[in-house]
Amino acid sequence: MRNTLLIVTLICVWMFFSGEAFSFYYKTTPLPEPRQMYGTVVLGDYLYVIGGNNKSGYLKSVLKAPIMPDGTLGEWTPTTPLPHSRAYIANTTIALNDILYVVGGYDGANNLNKQTILWSKPLPNGELSPWQESPPFPGEGISCSVVVSTPGHLHLIGGYTQSDKPTNIVWTAILDERGDFVRWIPGPRLPVPLWFHNAGVVGNRVWVWSGLTTSQNTSVHPMVYSAPILADGRLGQWRMEASRLPQPFYRAACTASGPFLLSFCPSYAGGVVSNDIWFAQVSDKGISPWQKLSTQISPKVYLGVSPDFRRGVIFLPGGRITKKILFAIDTTVYYFRLSRKAYETPANIQAVATITTPDKVSKEPHLSYLYTKQSSPEALPAFIPYEVARQQSLKLRLPMVVYFHSSRARPCQQQRQILQQFDFSPYKGKIVFAWVNTTVFPQLVQQMGIFRVPCWVYFDSSRRELKRKIGLLPADELKEWLRGR
Repeated sequence: MRNTLLIVTLICVWMFFSGEAFSFYYKTTPLPEPRQMYGTVVLGDYLYVIGGNNKSGYLKSVLKAPIMPDGTLGEWTPTTPLPHSRAYIANTTIALNDILYVVGGYDGANNLNKQTILWSKPLPNGELSPWQESPPFPGEGISCSVVVSTPGHLHLIGGYTQSDKPTNIVWTAILDERGDFVRWIPGPRLPVPLWFHNAGVVGNRVWVWSGLTTSQNTSVHPMVYSAPILADGRLGQWRMEASRLPQPFYRAACTASGPFLLSFCPSYAGGVVSNDIWFAQVSDKGISPWQKLSTQISPKVYLGVSPDFRRGVIFLPGGRITKKILFAIDTTVYYFRLSRKAYETPANIQAVATITTPDKVSKEPHLSYLYTKQSSPEALPAFIPYEVARQQSLKLRLPMVVYFHSSRARPCQQQRQILQQFDFSPYKGKIVFAWVNTTVFPQLVQQMGIFRVPCWVYFDSSRRELKRKIGLLPADELKEWLRGR
């Protein structure tokens, strides 16, 4: 019943914003040139569009536009280009904290599926730093795949190989405390080969849905799979979910926001294009039935989507309006506002925040700002930044307690007063304490399924989650909670 009410609320809010049923899209500053098959992400106060394809061929150029407080975009300008062209990266371009990653993709210049990760960190003015590139993962190159992130890891799931067939292979990239690539390891294989599929992270699980199982566009797959996120950030074994897609599709742009998994402009069996949106909600009871909304924009393919967690906006730039005309590629940029339930992470609070500032970046040129400079509040010296705590917990095999908060949430302000007077000395050398500001770390919040604050999560020395507590912890209850049982 609760799931139904949330979905009804989502639909009603969309209708409210539109003024008429389902015309809830808005237009903002168009791209300076048509583009499809690109990747797109929001980092801080900028929307980035990376690589892709248009009449000029396959692209390595990167564009950025500032995001205004109302969700509209400012002027598009070029920034640091990719070292080589990448396309078919709509669902393999991802922002993790303050780093932009592009995984795999199709190199049209050499007709190759690339096997590497490209990554860049934005400078204070939104410009991208020089791109870095990882060693290739083993085996064949892969395109038309999906990538999700978990703490300290990127996971490349399925895709289409250079030998012209889909695969069920999963490759996991381990990242260090700076967000730089360390090494590739194999992950648990999907139950079936999939390409042009979707994936997202909600509720401490990775979800995979839709896609094709063969090279034929009639082989649409209705099943949904999920895998748990293990203590060290790797993935556990996949399981098949009961919630099937009532109308299987492929080639959709996907994202996750709050408790929702979302797919945009899917194609149906036989290549039928659409302007539909499919969504399902994840809760502690599982995944809800899938629902479909129809929009009034032109049906599209080869577009990407990017959520702005802080403003509750999703951007849909460019794409191909119809597959029947080879280069009917669009410059239009749409955006729409989610209902609060679709994007909230901390207790009805979302703050507009800039990820980086000049002084905080320049003082630590070799380390990721968000990993190392997201300091704990004054008078709370027991807490350290999340990634530093995670590394200490792994190295010293100590339990880790993670406290998620928002400075604008009243219960968090009360919790801070309690913590300022709390005696942490008995736990020194026994427990690592991490402090996470949910408005600064939206991807980590999304990964771990934190939808309300304050929230406490206790991991044992093996990084298994023992328990979590949502809500205020008074001093006596906090002492008991820290016993770890």
